[in-house]
Amino acid sequence: MTFVELKPMLRTWNIRETILFYTDVLGFTCQEYIENCGWAHLHRDGIALMLSRPNEHEGDTAPCFTGSIYITCDDADALWVAVRDRVKVCCLIEDFDHGMREFGIYDNKGYLLQVGMPCTPVGLFEIGDDRGREAIQTGECIAKCRLLTRLALKIQVVASTASRDHEHASNADRIRFALASHR
Repeated sequence: MTFVELKPMLRTWNIRETILFYTDVLGFTCQEYIENCGWAHLHRDGIALMLSRPNEHEGDTAPCFTGSIYITCDDADALWVAVRDRVKVCCLIEDFDHGMREFGIYDNKGYLLQVGMPCTPVGLFEIGDDRGREAIQTGECIAKCRLLTRLALKIQVVASTASRDHEHASNADRIRFALASHR
């Protein structure tokens, strides 16, 4: 058995209003809308989202999703500039230690949408280390982001299977070890 794709289906009492939010604010296209069924299918680039009316038998009274929808994109800064004044903001755009530049917004029904792109982790370079500044100035940070994305699994393996000699090594040392061994 092979999974093919995962599409969130969000419930909304006003599908037309929600379609407008996703198409006008986030640039999705409504691929299909069946009004009498209370269902719509939206897409943008390589991702898809479905909308549906609440199921009467479940007794929905408000959106009840207990997580967030995470969208990875290639330019979170551009999307942030395009939407920040048109939405309710959960968290401002910023770089995180886990190597993602992210922001969070709410859609018109209160669902949390997180948007992110790979970046140089905040903690990759020590304070006062000019390599971080040079990397950003030379565009090397984009290459480092791609490298870090490819190495994520390897770093996890190195961190979880550290030899006895590295038993007391810090996470930063393990990451440096993984980066050095990849070169």
